[in-house]
Amino acid sequence: MMSPDDPRLHDSGTHPTGTVAQWVSCSSGSVLAKAGVVSLGLSGNVPGYRISRPLSLDHIVIITIAGAGWMEAAGDERRVLGPGSIALLPAGAAHAYGVDRGSWDIAWLNFDGHRRLAGMPTTAVVRPPRSSLAHAISGLAQEHCGPRASEALSHWSALVLLSLRRELSADARVAPEALTDLWSTVAGRLHEAWSLPRLAKTAGCSVDALDALCRRHLGLAPGRHLALLRLRRAQELLIATSLTVVQIAPMVGYPDPFSFSRAFSRWAGCSPIRFRQRFGG
Repeated sequence: MMSPDDPRLHDSGTHPTGTVAQWVSCSSGSVLAKAGVVSLGLSGNVPGYRISRPLSLDHIVIITIAGAGWMEAAGDERRVLGPGSIALLPAGAAHAYGVDRGSWDIAWLNFDGHRRLAGMPTTAVVRPPRSSLAHAISGLAQEHCGPRASEALSHWSALVLLSLRRELSADARVAPEALTDLWSTVAGRLHEAWSLPRLAKTAGCSVDALDALCRRHLGLAPGRHLALLRLRRAQELLIATSLTVVQIAPMVGYPDPFSFSRAFSRWAGCSPIRFRQRFGG
């Protein structure tokens, strides 16, 4: 029995007016519950939305569909959760997440922290998705809150489990140290020009070998992963600083603000200026 001082009794959440959600609680005996899934759903969040857990009992997966939010994990600085990102939050640790400006649309899944979830990292991770898990969660949530046809629910439930396994399977493999060192170096020097030959030379392998390693361990080709690092850093600068687009472009490796704005708009679905207006401080 938990004491009144047990931190698990003090989870807190703020859901301002305007927050909307489609929630699926996995009933005992269902396919999802047997596999360890506790709940899942879709959430459209507005400024002021916040969840804080001093000790999470569940493994939590959050996929950003649109907009941007933030996440704080034990021993780590605040990170932006932007479009096309997935956050993996392991059980047994403190974390918080929410949105301060604009909107933040997410698909999410809670998995029983007492159950083994193969591939779940031991510390919080934010990276690009590697599966259709968001699509599967969306399909199940909409069917559950709508027609609730048993055949359709079974189909979407199976797809959720398959997508979850695929999403985490790559994380069960540890990336080679050379690959980890390479991208750590690049992340600290995004203002520099990084050609594929230079990336391969820095990693100590051939261009073909680097491509194979990145696709296997990151789910992306080297050039695409590099572009993602540049755009994520730009996203953080737009939210956390008052630097102009002209200043940010060379800092993240773009030769001019026009090419930066085009790339950012394709990725985020809006211009850098519009993104800052919606999500900046």
